[in-house]
Amino acid sequence: MAAPMDVDAADAVFDGAAAGPTFASAVEAKEKGNEFYKKKEYAQAIEHYTIAIDMAPNEAAYLNNRSAAYMMLGKYDEAARDSQSAVSLEPANAKFHHRAAKCYVSLWRLTDAQRHYAEVLRLDEANQEAHKESKNVEQLFALERNVNDSFSNQLFNNAISLLERALQHAPAASKLRLRQAEAHLHMNNLDQAEQIAVQILRANAGNIEALYWRGLVLQRRGEVENAIKHYQNALRLDPDHDASARQLKVARQLIRTKEEGTTAFKESRFEEAMAAYRRCLEIDPTNKLWNSKLHLNVAIVLSKLGDNKGALEACNTALALEEKYIKALTKRAQLYMLLEMYEEAVQDYNTLKELDPSSDEFRKALKNAQLELKKSKRVDYYKVLEISKDADEATIQKAYKRLARQWHPDRHQGDEAKEIADKKFKLIGEANQVLSDQRKRQQYDSGQDLEDGGGVDASEMFSQMFSGGGGGFPFAGFGGGFPGGGFPGGFGGGGFPGGGFSFGGPRRGHGHGHGRRSYDYDDDDDE
Repeated sequence: MAAPMDVDAADAVFDGAAAGPTFASAVEAKEKGNEFYKKKEYAQAIEHYTIAIDMAPNEAAYLNNRSAAYMMLGKYDEAARDSQSAVSLEPANAKFHHRAAKCYVSLWRLTDAQRHYAEVLRLDEANQEAHKESKNVEQLFALERNVNDSFSNQLFNNAISLLERALQHAPAASKLRLRQAEAHLHMNNLDQAEQIAVQILRANAGNIEALYWRGLVLQRRGEVENAIKHYQNALRLDPDHDASARQLKVARQLIRTKEEGTTAFKESRFEEAMAAYRRCLEIDPTNKLWNSKLHLNVAIVLSKLGDNKGALEACNTALALEEKYIKALTKRAQLYMLLEMYEEAVQDYNTLKELDPSSDEFRKALKNAQLELKKSKRVDYYKVLEISKDADEATIQKAYKRLARQWHPDRHQGDEAKEIADKKFKLIGEANQVLSDQRKRQQYDSGQDLEDGGGVDASEMFSQMFSGGGGGFPFAGFGGGFPGGGFPGGFGGGGFPGGGFSFGGPRRGHGHGHGRRSYDYDDDDDE
């Protein structure tokens, strides 16, 4: 801030009335202003200098004095206007050029400042203060070049630091602060960028650049309609403001294309909705928050089309752009559940619960995901029998019979193959025992631990299902045995002595804990 200074005492007399206090002459009003200035009552000084200027509008010294008072209040735009007017009235006055130069430095109008310092030194070559300040302007030009280089190299933190140094010399330079806002915007620090723009607009609602940059912040927040209003206000003040005109066009295109997608979605034209959302994503690739919403819309459309994996990928993209996007997290958690990726679902629901601790919905969803995770760590008996979780009893029995035939150990050759088959056969029997028992199935489905029944004897279950619990096959269903003593399907043998049958070789045990036993088998159940 400028230091208090001597003010001119030029005489000028004006006969006429003036607003506010009445003075016989402009000189008297000016002198009263000087008194207030010396007491550092700068607002009162400005009031009296204004009276003097109204009484003697061509008196450059009064304009220069008011410029000094404006500078003391940090009103550098007003100070610059007055000092420039003073210079226009007395272009050969080095003092007025010096005042103008200082105003322009404070506003970071370095070229204008340099021009006025050159005039000061032309008119007063011995002015050491002006020599020193002129050299300082050269250093400020170098600082400005460094700022521009930092932007070019995307060193935005460095640019912000350099701009802070520049603001020490030009505290009223709104364009320096708006460049800081620009740097914050490049780093997606939307809060900091908006705070700068809002502060400037509070001081000057007509600052076109501040309107533009706040509009851009709002657009990046996804508040595109509000951004449009800011661009329109900027263009009302300056119809030739190209940046606002360009962004207004982009913003309107974003709204229009997204609405096309939304309309198509509501009318169940999902492919058209997908195409519209993807076109919208190409309009403003740097708009992370807006595009995260579009990627979520893509995920919802893909889910409607039955492509849950594609939907999951779209959700991941949305969350890469906006990490704490609750709607995208919720959709992804739901997709994880559908895809039976329960650990990932639990992680997302935990995150959602942290983001919104009061939500009963997230609490219940987390509990359900944890239950499904616990259940998933057990053997999935539905998958074992290759059936859905809502399968009825008939479907369960049909699946069991088919798989039991397929994996019966006596149908497999070689020790290794028989061992694999034996394990699968036992698991199939275990699954059938649980899912065929209504109480056990209910316990299993609810995630409860099943009572220890001492294990499942798959062979015994198989024998009971196909032989009615006796030692051999009841042949009523076969129309009385197999002619020729053979077994359909290529199993050798010579009839069924004792109501049972042999598979054409010695009987072997298969690790069921019952020593040597044969496996009763029925091959007459269609799938």
